[in-house]
Amino acid sequence: MKYLVFILMLAFLSCGDDEIDLSGKWDLAYLDIASCMNINDNVFINLMMRDCARINGMDVCYEAEVDFTSSEITTIITTKAGGASRTDTRNFTYTVDGEDMTICEGSNDCWIGSWILEGDTFSFAGVGVQDGCSILFETVRR
Repeated sequence: MKYLVFILMLAFLSCGDDEIDLSGKWDLAYLDIASCMNINDNVFINLMMRDCARINGMDVCYEAEVDFTSSEITTIITTKAGGASRTDTRNFTYTVDGEDMTICEGSNDCWIGSWILEGDTFSFAGVGVQDGCSILFETVRR
């Protein structure tokens, strides 16, 4: 009997949900890229508190959208400052293996880390393979 319980427990644990459904549009709550070798690559955007900041006497505002498919992520970040607007669109691929996730822009610019999906909130924390940058971002499903 104890072997049956062990086998059932093992089967239950091995049926962990390696596939997560992130498909759809998400709002970026915050993005923190830090500890980069090139300090110009460091980025911090916190849209949870406010979407605008006063920088050098000018209001700088951000709008950010994240679009997930089953294997790709598209980010669209629009920066508005002084009447001008600039949109930065980037495409990534991702793979999930249990709680581990790899997100890549191109073939070798990747972050390896872990993810959490709680209700309509998705978070990722990882480290860049090439540049050593740490990344932490959170999105909220629309």
